[in-house]
Amino acid sequence: MSGSAIDCTLNDIEITKNFERLFAKKKKSGQRYIVDRTKEVIIALSEAVDPGSVGEKKKGRPAFWSCRLNDSSRLVYDFKKVNGKISVRLLRVCDHKQSYDRD
Repeated sequence: MSGSAIDCTLNDIEITKNFERLFAKKKKSGQRYIVDRTKEVIIALSEAVDPGSVGEKKKGRPAFWSCRLNDSSRLVYDFKKVNGKISVRLLRVCDHKQSYDRD
């Protein structure tokens, strides 16, 4: 029996300083569900053939995508494809209103 090659290439994930700061606040404040759900979404983004399928395109910001973590929290990201390689940039983990730059 011969094995077949499977493409297991993962997408590059870039964590911005802003994302890192906001994620640290979630961890420090004990928001365990948000922390765990954020990690799940990051894994999904690293494995996605189309990172846009993980979240929804943000209205008013065509290059940004938002993934729902729970009713009130979102993970905001963007991505680009260069020479067949996908790079995902994590921008924010925040309240739904903040993801749209509204307070």
